[in-house]
Amino acid sequence: MLREAPGPYPALTRSFPTLITDLLALDAELAEHLVPPERLLAYDSELLDALAGARLSNAELRKIPEAAAARRELLDLVVRYRAAKRSRDLLDFGDQIARSAELATTRPEVGAILREEFRVVLLDEYQDTSVAQRLLLSGLFGQGPAAGAPDTP
Repeated sequence: MLREAPGPYPALTRSFPTLITDLLALDAELAEHLVPPERLLAYDSELLDALAGARLSNAELRKIPEAAAARRELLDLVVRYRAAKRSRDLLDFGDQIARSAELATTRPEVGAILREEFRVVLLDEYQDTSVAQRLLLSGLFGQGPAAGAPDTP
């Protein structure tokens, strides 16, 4: 898929193996934070517009537009990667979690069925829980029968 990408991608200057790693990481982060590629593209476009007239006084600040431009090009590859996955009926972990979160937040009956089966759910390593995972768990188990009850010590 990458080798057939139309390019050119002048801001993507890293090695091919690193580019693959970056592409997979960006795709996973977007999925885990439930951010559609269009929203990130709009953000980066606004950022680049805002920085176009700014005085970037040091090397660290000058890296910001470079990073945003590279991310926009990488985002084009992510969109192509997602299309390739869809065309082959493939899902990765990020896709599964994002779709599960959507299901859990839009279909309350799914959570009701699971709450009937599982009265207690424990979450270990909360600090490693992504936005999508948090919404998934909240949608499935955060709407239980005691949802309106006051907290008890």
